[in-house]
Amino acid sequence: MEAIVDRPELFQPPCSSPEVAADIWDQPLLHDLPGPNGTKFMDADANEGRYVFSLCMDGLNPFGKGGPSASVGAIYMALLNLPPEMRYKIENMYLVAIFPGHPSKEQINPLLAPLVDDLLDAYDSGIRFSETPLHREGKTCRCAMIPLVCDLEAARQMAGFSTHGHTFFCSCCYLKLSDIENIDYWTWPERTTEQHRASAEQWKNAEPEERQKIMDDYGLRWSELLRLHYWDPIKYTALEAMHLLYIGLLGRHIDKVWGMSAKHADGLRGIVDDPKPTQKETEQALHILRTGSGDELSGLRVEALKQLCRIKMLRSSGRRGKLLKRLIAYRKEQGWFDSNGNPLSDEQQPLRPDPAVNNVPHPKELAVALVAVDSKPGTALQRLRRDVLREVCMQKLGGTIHDYEKKTKDELLALLTQYRLDQKIADKHGNLFAAQDLPVSRSRVVTKEELEDAVEKFDTGTKSALNKLRLPVLIQLCCRKLPQDIVDTLKKKSDVQAAIHQARIKMGITDNSGKLLVRREKHLPQSTGEAGQVEVAEDILEHGATSKLMKLSTAVLVMLAAKKFKGKTLQKKDDVLQRMRAYRLAEGITDADGKLIEGRTRSRRVLGRRMLSIIWKDMDAVVLPSTLTPPPRRPGTSSGKLEADELRTFCTINLTISLIWAWGSKPSDSREYRMLQNFMDLITAVKLASLRTMTSERITRYRRHMHRYLRTLLELFPGTTISPNQHNSLHLPEHLERFGPTHSIRAFSFERNNGDLQTILTNNKMVDLPGTMLRRFCMRQNLRSLFNPESLPQSISSIIAPFISSFQSEHRGTLLQDMLAFEDPLGDPDLDNDELEEETRDFSRLGDQEWNALQSWFAGHNFIRPHINRYVVRNKKLEVQDDIYKPVTTSRGDSYIVFQCADDADWRAGRVVDIFTHSYRQENIDVRRNFLLVEEYIALEIRHIQFDPYRKFPFVGGRLFYDKVRDQLIVLEVDEITCHFAHTRRTTPSIDIDCVHVLPLNKW
Repeated sequence: MEAIVDRPELFQPPCSSPEVAADIWDQPLLHDLPGPNGTKFMDADANEGRYVFSLCMDGLNPFGKGGPSASVGAIYMALLNLPPEMRYKIENMYLVAIFPGHPSKEQINPLLAPLVDDLLDAYDSGIRFSETPLHREGKTCRCAMIPLVCDLEAARQMAGFSTHGHTFFCSCCYLKLSDIENIDYWTWPERTTEQHRASAEQWKNAEPEERQKIMDDYGLRWSELLRLHYWDPIKYTALEAMHLLYIGLLGRHIDKVWGMSAKHADGLRGIVDDPKPTQKETEQALHILRTGSGDELSGLRVEALKQLCRIKMLRSSGRRGKLLKRLIAYRKEQGWFDSNGNPLSDEQQPLRPDPAVNNVPHPKELAVALVAVDSKPGTALQRLRRDVLREVCMQKLGGTIHDYEKKTKDELLALLTQYRLDQKIADKHGNLFAAQDLPVSRSRVVTKEELEDAVEKFDTGTKSALNKLRLPVLIQLCCRKLPQDIVDTLKKKSDVQAAIHQARIKMGITDNSGKLLVRREKHLPQSTGEAGQVEVAEDILEHGATSKLMKLSTAVLVMLAAKKFKGKTLQKKDDVLQRMRAYRLAEGITDADGKLIEGRTRSRRVLGRRMLSIIWKDMDAVVLPSTLTPPPRRPGTSSGKLEADELRTFCTINLTISLIWAWGSKPSDSREYRMLQNFMDLITAVKLASLRTMTSERITRYRRHMHRYLRTLLELFPGTTISPNQHNSLHLPEHLERFGPTHSIRAFSFERNNGDLQTILTNNKMVDLPGTMLRRFCMRQNLRSLFNPESLPQSISSIIAPFISSFQSEHRGTLLQDMLAFEDPLGDPDLDNDELEEETRDFSRLGDQEWNALQSWFAGHNFIRPHINRYVVRNKKLEVQDDIYKPVTTSRGDSYIVFQCADDADWRAGRVVDIFTHSYRQENIDVRRNFLLVEEYIALEIRHIQFDPYRKFPFVGGRLFYDKVRDQLIVLEVDEITCHFAHTRRTTPSIDIDCVHVLPLNKW
């Protein structure tokens, strides 16, 4: 062990910009760490050990998920000097402490203080050992702690940063939380170590009441880790990749943006697209936005505020405060209100076309204004526009437009105030007179509800229903529906009723006898504007009944169809309605009879019941290697909760397979294809960041795809916002350049240790529990270290393999795969090994086709041999690092491989049909080689490639092959194999041959 942690390559610094980094030691970070004597920390002679650790804190329920609610915290350290295949084994981890409960904020400092004391001594003075296995004369060891690898919350607490909900939410920059949707990372103000340490010292020396102000101003507090004078809180607080990439990005996208639930209907707007308010509520909200007070605007429901933002092309994400802020700013930009929320008079508003001359108020708006004059306080009049006041004066006071067109808003209000005073409606201050002071004639006052009811009856009601209305209501109805010259001639109720019925006959609402004809189309009110009409109509299309859809005007339906459906523009109402019925049926909005499946109040999910059924079907059909951790069989149900590893598999494999097939052939400007492009940018970025080696080119590609993903996410889903994790994803390139591949800064090992702690049997007494868990964990570490062939007697070494296999599944999560990936390749099985000898004790003769394939391999690799032995030892499987290969007859998933020979311009796909070891002598040396006999899948012909949607996303999508193999077999060595692949059968009418989808599972 000592030779391993002191291996010479650790003390040889890499070049300043390594082409390929496979570990944290391949980057300059650890090599540039300053030492205690002025030199670099890793510049030491052979008689002194230099060791670097990573640090993690995490919380857990000691009783497991199903147990009582409780919490303990654990602090771990990992020795980075160990190679990756040994670094995160349980027996090699250091469990620093276990403590009860969850310390809040600075309460973590007393728990860190003893550890920091030891780290300071180990760095400054070192620890002297009188004797070690390789240094009999003694050895001094110095230690340092560099990366802090925790989830977002724990990292903030350990390093002294504010929480991710603070104004300064980020540990890397000073972007404010209110500006979190700024994804232009080059504009973000950076944090500096000097400023951080100075502010933290200020916090430590401040009085308790002053500390909160420092936290508010700088977003940080003192941390005991700052006593490590070499430790940089900005650079060394790592963005932990497991929570960031898999839970924070993939998990958020499918759970918080798209939504995934088998209980919900499908919808392309996602979970953030709340059910829109009704048509009536939308109209009222638009009126309040234009003329209402600040209190009236803030009194609207959140759904109505979001709808206003959508109609006005504003962002609709966030809570009530953010929505109001955007709408208030919009009203100010339009010149309707000043900075204090006061309505501006026409003279104060920016110069625009004069509505008093060019525009006529909508009849409904005028009717509301007339009601306000007769029954509302003076403040209601002050909110009316000048053009509305002009029309009211013409109707109440008489005269023509030329009598009022040059009067200001204040002058018009003065005229109406005098009118209300003369009619004993209100005093000069706008206060309404008490009811007992009013003449009986005030019964002519018409409420807003009465007028709306009358309008509805005019459009769709019977003659008898109209005749029952009061005279004042009928007069107001005439003001809205009939020309003013006709209204002026009406005196008696019978005259008013006759005029209304004549008007309905002319409009085709009734026949001459007053009987209702076929109901005419109800046009949406013009007061909502064109954009508002289409928005409300789209709401009806997505959520409304078929009867409401049929009542929409032809003009609005045509505009909605042009927005919603691409291709030939439909002009006839019947054609548009037929297209919309088909759309609603296909989207699961209605059944075959046109009845709504889900009501308006039920939100939808992108991954709803219909799409999930497609995904589940593909999941049952896909064949994966046995080492891959599969997701639950039915994600989206109560039993289908996804952990980090399962999220990675589900999103990068299962969703990729299904969604590209479902959406990849849609028009490029369709919403489905744009959502697919957005998701593929995310998958591409996550796969790039998860590779086991890192290059500058990969980091550049990651940054480009992640930035494009976030930009298009905000465009596609206006109701969402950027989360702190998504913000951090744009800081990750800096950490990849600093720490190398993400396997060095992932918390899988620490989470695994938490799971191990939860299996320890205790007496459930919290006061004793931390000590019990600590002792038992250390006992398990010692036991694990014993099961090593090098430390056990030869007589019992044979029980090691059966013992391990009894408790080990072939399913290998990301942690185990990463550990095994860096072990030396086992390309040549040891034939003297008892287990292998049991499997391969008999020699077998190669058939003619197999022998020809083997000869071709030797010829292609420049081996000049007069004769090749036809006898080989056949193997059941071949394990190489973290991969297992088996023949297709034994395990389909482990047989599917992607390979690329030295002369190949592109990768190919095939399936392993046999594995054998071939022996021969070369220059008097016995040589044994392991070979895989492979059947190659036939690639698509050029005429069929255009029908392969997976090729549009070559890095993450794979490609189609014919579901046929070539007659000629191929022999491969392990180093010619790129990876396994996910196998899914596909059929499409565009290709007259059955196909198979090949999705490479590349890890390097």
